[in-house]
Amino acid sequence: MRIKAFAFNPLQVNTYVVYDESGECIIIDPACSDNRENNELESFITEKSLTPKMVIATHFHFDHLMGASFVCKTYNLELAGHKNFSIYWDKFGVTTQTQSFGFSMDSPPKPTIILDNDSVIRFGNSSLIVMHLPGHSICSIGLYSEKNNILFTGDVLFKMGYGRTDLPGGDYESLMHSITKKIFTLDHSTAIYPGHGPSSHIYQEINNF
Repeated sequence: MRIKAFAFNPLQVNTYVVYDESGECIIIDPACSDNRENNELESFITEKSLTPKMVIATHFHFDHLMGASFVCKTYNLELAGHKNFSIYWDKFGVTTQTQSFGFSMDSPPKPTIILDNDSVIRFGNSSLIVMHLPGHSICSIGLYSEKNNILFTGDVLFKMGYGRTDLPGGDYESLMHSITKKIFTLDHSTAIYPGHGPSSHIYQEINNF
């Protein structure tokens, strides 16, 4: 399993293209926000002769979805996300979010591939297990490969930090449970790939916590 990370949009969200020797890939948190970033993502996929199979949101805050419309249309894919996404359509939708933070963006498609804890994401010869990790948002997920010893954490856990809990759907106690009782129980050598900032390892974050 190979990983290409892009830091996109003014909030520097990590968009990940995850692929293997089969040439199939998934795109995690499509956050590209302008033509330059769209072209950067598309050029990498073309250069590597990759075939995108799924677009996945680790949660439904606007900064992680700035490129969802472009990516889904370009590759004729539906958007995947946790089943608890509806709060971010019904009560704290992307339009409301972007206006609150002073941004604008194309509206993302409503997710139609619904994930739950232990759902399996398959592409090529690889797979990732969905971990429901509420706290930063009610629909936050991680994507875990025990075989490859990696975990995509979204905005739940960063290098030397963790996600905010003051937005709708956030809850501090839930976040602490997700980190200490779910993430920190994995193999401590597991590499983490967060929604912002550099990668790390679980053992480093346990020591930093």
